[in-house]
Amino acid sequence: MQQLRVAFACAMVAACSGGGGGGGNPAIDGPPPHVDAPNLPHDAAVFLDAPIQGLCGNPGTGEGCTSVTWRFVTVSTDGRTLAPSIGCSAQFDTAVIIGRPTDANGVPTGSCDGVNPTSTCMLDLYDCTALTGTQTVAVGKWTNEVQIVDHNGTVVYATSPSNYLGDVGEVNTAVADVDFVTNGGYFRATWATTACAANRAVLVSTPISVDEYDCDAGAGPYDYGAPLPAGAITVTAQMIDPSGDVGNPSVKTVTIAAPSGIVDTGLFTF
Repeated sequence: MQQLRVAFACAMVAACSGGGGGGGNPAIDGPPPHVDAPNLPHDAAVFLDAPIQGLCGNPGTGEGCTSVTWRFVTVSTDGRTLAPSIGCSAQFDTAVIIGRPTDANGVPTGSCDGVNPTSTCMLDLYDCTALTGTQTVAVGKWTNEVQIVDHNGTVVYATSPSNYLGDVGEVNTAVADVDFVTNGGYFRATWATTACAANRAVLVSTPISVDEYDCDAGAGPYDYGAPLPAGAITVTAQMIDPSGDVGNPSVKTVTIAAPSGIVDTGLFTF
């Protein structure tokens, strides 16, 4: 699946035991200022891999803690280097953490319009410059993503790739990091899994990047490539096993849009 950085965190319970999301109004979580922006638009996105456990939560409450940090970067033309960039601005001053429960396979359950907070659509707002935020959620499997929006929540600057957080319990937290690429973005790949077998993987490559995934991961919309500069680029998917290539490669051309756009490759078939 996706290889965005994730980390264990929250050495102190207080760090993630602030207000809870969901319900009738977005909650105020953690030390950064809470921003009132009641009508937030939402662009669909998906998630990340690996359940990550830390040391904060709300023992005895049936609730746990999730946390995410965000930063703004530029990617070099060869895709090898990320450098700090300016993203928060007077216009885009609000970050929205959108949390959703998932089924056992990481697929979000229930509905989420990104505007009205519910038990399946948790919305928590922070100053963009905080660069971190938390949510208090019911124990279970969760995914989250971050949107950068204007103060009124009417214009979206960018939406991050979604992070599959796995199991969130009462005494641990799941922490993810996301990069907003101001001069580029990401592709999201899916592929036919009918030929998947034990020890098979899929290489998804461009002229400047290579990502490897479990073969059966292609059945879900979870597989983002590395950050890429804006523009048209060829994406190739090749199934492999320990003996070498399996079948023929599948090729698509996509256009990466800035800032931090996410483009679907369409289904690769082998």
